[in-house]
Amino acid sequence: MKEVKDTYHTHLHSIDRKYFKTAKKLLQEIHKRMFTVYLQPKINLSDEKLNGAEALVRKLNGKGNLVPPIDFIPELEQNGLIRFVDFFVLETVCEYIHNWQKQGKKFIKVSVNMSRTTLRKKNVVQKAVAICSKYQIGPQLIEIEITESIGGLEKKLITRLMDDFHAAGFSIALDDFGSGFSNIAALAENDFDVVKFDKSLIDTIFENDKSRTVIQQAINLCNAVNKNIETVGEGVETEQQLQILKEYGCDIGQGYLFSRPIPEEKFLKDFLTGENGEKCD
Repeated sequence: MKEVKDTYHTHLHSIDRKYFKTAKKLLQEIHKRMFTVYLQPKINLSDEKLNGAEALVRKLNGKGNLVPPIDFIPELEQNGLIRFVDFFVLETVCEYIHNWQKQGKKFIKVSVNMSRTTLRKKNVVQKAVAICSKYQIGPQLIEIEITESIGGLEKKLITRLMDDFHAAGFSIALDDFGSGFSNIAALAENDFDVVKFDKSLIDTIFENDKSRTVIQQAINLCNAVNKNIETVGEGVETEQQLQILKEYGCDIGQGYLFSRPIPEEKFLKDFLTGENGEKCD
């Protein structure tokens, strides 16, 4: 992907000198396609049809085997290089959608993760818009996922970023809701379009009365804050969990019950098989 290589090499001058070699190696790995983007479908719980997808980065080692994200993401976040991966994912997703459109596939929204480190960088919204424009993709097809780690960002910065992303046409999702306390304040102070309930809330909702109460009240809270907000249950693995989420009015499900994260070609085969918006059930 020559465009990705060229785009990121223009930013090498901004890297802390002690991480320059690491950054250069990372860019070489991206250029050699050692990073790839998998897609995990999001399913409407009202009819169990495709709603969209989340893009998840994966890395291959020298033997072509997948490297667990935990083995490379934390280090990239710590040394400030995660933004190269975040923008690589966004660019790859835009390329996917561009190709789908040319093939007459259904237009779906795809969410991409933005780390706190990336959000701190200057002109992050403008860069996201520029990538979408390069592939002739409307920002309305991209959802920016941010986690509760935004609690470490200044409130003024969060507000400005939210306003700028919305003004550009992107939607914003609060990821991992329920994994900590700070995201409750974030929900109260910002206009999120989507709230994704952390897998830890979903895991025990069938066996545990308290877990069911928490998830039910969390859904009610989101709807009370914004009646147009979409709620997503992450990590859905059983039919029992699915039925409880449906009963409580959760809008969207995501998890192994529907599909693991899969390569783009398998996603096309399994979820975007037809043309002009047709898809398999």
